[in-house]
Amino acid sequence: MRVLLGLSYFFIDDYTRAAEQLGPLVDSGIADPEVMFALGLSLANTGNRQRAGQILGGLVEKFPQAADVHLAMGRLRALEGDYLSAGAEFARALELSPSVPDAHYYMGLSLLKQSRFAESADEFRKEIQHNPQHARAQYHLGFALLSLQQIEEAVKQFVVAIRLDTGYVDAYYELGKTRLQQGQIEDAIKLLEKAVQLDANRAYCYYQLSQAYLKAGRQTAAEDAMSHYRQLKAKSPGTPP
Repeated sequence: MRVLLGLSYFFIDDYTRAAEQLGPLVDSGIADPEVMFALGLSLANTGNRQRAGQILGGLVEKFPQAADVHLAMGRLRALEGDYLSAGAEFARALELSPSVPDAHYYMGLSLLKQSRFAESADEFRKEIQHNPQHARAQYHLGFALLSLQQIEEAVKQFVVAIRLDTGYVDAYYELGKTRLQQGQIEDAIKLLEKAVQLDANRAYCYYQLSQAYLKAGRQTAAEDAMSHYRQLKAKSPGTPP
């Protein structure tokens, strides 16, 4: 029962609860590869990367031909900020299984972190070829294209990401921010308002919304949005506008 509950949490990306359920099982001696895989990635995503490395490293040694294990190790290395090692693991996963889900996506993210925008765009496109419904790949392709100053192509990708995932806050934010820069003020306001409706705890969304309201001449609304921004920034001073 605990295994099923832990794996259920893992599959919905609730890594904290997954680790809480699966950790004691592994501590008690269970060696089920699926459980260890899920626990390793859950620990990686919740900050216990040393133990995650021990678990996933053990799986790599035991199952060196398993693409999913190399993918998981790559995700851990990326979380640690070692994007070169992460890329090597993703490349190994693709060598073992060219169609392994998410490998091109995570490879693209690693390249994006290195500001290798054209290469990252190619990886996101490859992921989308395998899975056109991959909203995150669509969004990050848009982000890479935006960084390459391919504005209209980026806009198309953000629109696709929103169509695939109507709750994708960052897609609304980036599209709204881009529309603001293009002078399409009312569209920007609608998009940024949607972003803060979906998640009222992201300071950067309120900041851009305040700028959009200012450009629309809505001074009171701009001051209110800026007040929300400042309150949230005070709680998390390290976050950028």
